[in-house]
Amino acid sequence: MDKKNNKNVIVTGGAGFIGSHLCESLVKNGFNVLCIDNFSSGDESYITHLLQLPNFQLINHDLTNEINLNEYREAKKFDIEFLGVSQIYHLACPTSPGDYDKFAMSTLFANSHATKNVLDIAVEYNSKVLFSSSSVVYGSPNNEMTFVKEEDLGIVDNLNEKACYNEGKRFSESICYYYSKYKGVDVKIARLFSIYGPRMKIKNGRLIADLLNSAMDNKPLTLDCRKEDIKSYCYINDLIEALYLIMENGSFGPYNIGNPSPVKMIEVLKTIRDITLSDFKCTFTEKKHSIKPLPDLSRVKKEFGWFPLTPIEKGFKETIAFTKANRNNLNISSINYKEGVDEEMQEEETNKSSNNLFKSIFGN
Repeated sequence: MDKKNNKNVIVTGGAGFIGSHLCESLVKNGFNVLCIDNFSSGDESYITHLLQLPNFQLINHDLTNEINLNEYREAKKFDIEFLGVSQIYHLACPTSPGDYDKFAMSTLFANSHATKNVLDIAVEYNSKVLFSSSSVVYGSPNNEMTFVKEEDLGIVDNLNEKACYNEGKRFSESICYYYSKYKGVDVKIARLFSIYGPRMKIKNGRLIADLLNSAMDNKPLTLDCRKEDIKSYCYINDLIEALYLIMENGSFGPYNIGNPSPVKMIEVLKTIRDITLSDFKCTFTEKKHSIKPLPDLSRVKKEFGWFPLTPIEKGFKETIAFTKANRNNLNISSINYKEGVDEEMQEEETNKSSNNLFKSIFGN
């Protein structure tokens, strides 16, 4: 199977914030994009404009359960049974801190069952895989202005409310490693640092989202951090370019993807106020927020010549303009996981296949 000339690509979580932008880019570049999403954290409105195009198809499926692509007419439109799949971008996973306590098990299953099932697809079709990991695998450094390299090891608390995501990403990376080593899957890992842009949810428990929400409503806000706390933000368009470069030319990695330019929270606040012309009151508790590491980009700069180019002012302007025009969709809580079904029922449903999680990794 000639992967170089095969234009069939899968994007898991393709209806999400990052996934929808990636789908758009791939479609524009002539790929046949099969989006797999169960809308647990994505939104169909993000990809409605793509559904009219001949080289985009959508499968509504929860990847924590196994999938046989040959059973779906959407896959048949791209002759996947015969042509296969050249690339898989695995993005599917809830990412909003505000929902971790409510959907902890769903997040764990997305980082275990779903990743394993995606890698099994790669084994079947000899596909390249790019796994979207996170900077959370590095934990919280002791000092601010800490730049982390990919070989740095982090300390992560596996017994707190964020462990389902933080440890989940580390676990997913381990699955990718073993599938690469023992099953020969061509896997690449990208560790993402604080991505923002149009379609990001504005009620997701993140500082930047809280600021945007208050600016739109001109309502007071209390941020549980200090004015001088350091953050960094990478615009979505820069990220998409990096993901494409890694998929096409990267090794296993991992690769840090983010913006290494530090910005203080008080500066972020001022920028958002200036753009929105809002004078909403913002109070800082001056409580030290968890320190986030900054990305050392030496590896991606050396291998691909990549560096984020979008100034934060330009990125915020585009994000705010989109957000103003789409408040109804973006105000929705980022998780609508099987609306009306509680976490216990979701866990029970997913557990139907949990005993088989690693059964096929090394055989019966």
